[in-house]
Amino acid sequence: VFFENSYNFNSSSPGDVILGCGANIGLSGIFYAHRFPPATIIAVEPERSNFELLVRNCRPYKNIIPVKAGVWNKNTNLRLLNKTDQPWEMQVEEVREKKSDIEAVSIPYLLQKFNFKKIDILKIDIEGSEKDLFETDTDEWLPYVTTLCIELHDHLRKGASQSFFKAINKYEYRMLKRKENLIFYFNH
Repeated sequence: VFFENSYNFNSSSPGDVILGCGANIGLSGIFYAHRFPPATIIAVEPERSNFELLVRNCRPYKNIIPVKAGVWNKNTNLRLLNKTDQPWEMQVEEVREKKSDIEAVSIPYLLQKFNFKKIDILKIDIEGSEKDLFETDTDEWLPYVTTLCIELHDHLRKGASQSFFKAINKYEYRMLKRKENLIFYFNH
């Protein structure tokens, strides 16, 4: 994040609201806190040990709000999977049981919970769950996103890119690639 400047791209927005989905241990949140000090940064992470480090790492930054949850296309329950034994490639799947590993929240839920009207920067690195996130109901939140930074994981979840591009292709945007991330500037 810091040495490769993975999230250092020109944002057309001053960054009042930043939503980090798949916040891991909080480094992207810290990067944005330095770049956009007045911004409110919501850092969403589902995995317990990553979330504990995120909370500890972000404690000095009063503008970073940690949320222990997974981002999904609806509020539901998820189970963690680790198919590769790599701690940074944790994946999730939806489960019907009320008691599960993690709570899943939708982007409309987060907008409402924090009373945001827009998201200036939406950072998504959710290890293949972008397939589910972008499959349904994106019209409820995508028109309120100014800049979207995403890492697509077709190698972890077949169809992730197709789901994503199908959802965003109804909007006018400009795209650039920065390291493993694709950055989209929307003209809403």
